[in-house]
Amino acid sequence: MKYMRWFHNTSASTLVPTQQQKQMLEHKGFTNTEVVSRGIDGELFSPTKRNQQLRDQWGASENEPVFLYVGRIAAEKNLELLADTYESISEKYPKAKFVLVGDGPLKPSLAARYPALIFAGVKRGEKLAQHYASGDIFLFPSQTDTFGNVVTEAMASGCCICAFDDAAAKEHLDNRQSAFLADLGDDRQFIKNAIAAYEK
Repeated sequence: MKYMRWFHNTSASTLVPTQQQKQMLEHKGFTNTEVVSRGIDGELFSPTKRNQQLRDQWGASENEPVFLYVGRIAAEKNLELLADTYESISEKYPKAKFVLVGDGPLKPSLAARYPALIFAGVKRGEKLAQHYASGDIFLFPSQTDTFGNVVTEAMASGCCICAFDDAAAKEHLDNRQSAFLADLGDDRQFIKNAIAAYEK
């Protein structure tokens, strides 16, 4: 840490994605950090991209909420919590739909454990925007992302967000006003929030 402080404090600036990270580094003695905000293409990611034909493929009626995850299907994204959330919700609401967009090493095991999960594969551009806008409740269980661009993409697409009060969600959302946010590490609250979002 001493070397890292020396290295960064002799540079013109150290760029970070959030105020939270800036404060954390300043607390550790880094003196020249600056937040670089991130933007979203509001024409690409928009609620207007909602596609009922896509929802029909998922077996979701027009008024039936669909849970959505977008990202790498890998352990570092905390997908065991996503699995626990799926179990809790499907036990109470067996017809609830869960759509996962992306790929990764955990896909085969998750697909084997939970055949009802809908794996949409990797999507980009217009197809990705349609998947976002055609979902309703965006689940972001990660506790390791320094930002999480998917959170702001989901926001721009009109999704209800369930995440931890960290990174992009902490920077741009308010609990129970614009999202359902759980304290970092509180898995039980995350699941309760997902259920509350579905019921509302």
